[in-house]
Formats: sequence, structure tokens, C-alpha cells
Amino acid sequence: MKLNNHGWGTRDFVIYMCVLVLILLFVTISISSMYKGITNSTDKTNTQQSVEEKQPEVENKKNVIIDYQLYESMETKIYMATYDYMEAKKLNTENDILNITSDTLINEGYLKESDLYDQNGEKCSGYSNAYDDENGHHMIKSFVSCGGLYTTEGY
Repeated sequence: MKLNNHGWGTRDFVIYMCVLVLILLFVTISISSMYKGITNSTDKTNTQQSVEEKQPEVENKKNVIIDYQLYESMETKIYMATYDYMEAKKLNTENDILNITSDTLINEGYLKESDLYDQNGEKCSGYSNAYDDENGHHMIKSFVSCGGLYTTEGY
């Protein structure tokens, strides 16, 4: 390496650039592996917490087999009864959300009380939130709760 009036040579430039690239590669790999280690430990912690949170539920219901089709059927029956109720009453819910309970549907004759019993013979409760969209179509979401055995998400 001779520093005459011409500055650094091409060979010197290539050597220093290779050294710089190797250092940058080493730093990048080190930082990347450090962040992977952090995310992996965070995932393991979250997984352990979720397993611990879910364990009591599993222990309480070890031998219970839940018939989800029965509860989906209840939700569907409440949905259909709510639709029929809204059609018959000519309800217009332009700006409001109606909350129609299963007791109202039973009292009005749109739903049978026997439709709301779960697999253990206990009576469930339910309701529907209903409104009309901008095209005038009924938008209905039905919910069911059967004690601690089954509850529709959002009930």
C-alpha cells in the first residue's frame, strides 16, 4: 500500500470493502438471532400462560362432551323466530338495534319453550340483535347461553 499522489488503489479499496461487508454481515446475523431469541421466549411465555388459563376449564369439564350442533340449532331457531317476528310485526329498525329476547319470542308464539333445552335438560336463555341494513334487509345475530356449558361468543 503506497500512498503517492494518486490516493488509494483499487486493490486496497476491494480489500477494505470486503472487510466492511464481513463486519456488517456478522452484525446483522447477531442482531437477527438476538431478536429471534426474544420472540421465541415471548411466544413460549404466552403459550404457557394460555395453557395455564385454560387448564381449570378443562379440569372442570373432563368428561363432558358438548353437542355443538344442538346449540347451533338453538341459535338458528332463535334467528328464524326473530325473522318471523320482525316480518309479522312489520318492524322497521332504520337507526336502532332491537334486542329481542327468547322469552318475547315464546310469549308471542314464534318459538317453543322446548326448543331452548340443552343436552342436560336445563333451560337456556337467548336473544337476538336485529336491525335493517341500508337495503331494508333484516340483519340478525342470535345468541344462546346455557349455564356454564355453552355460551355464544359475544353473549
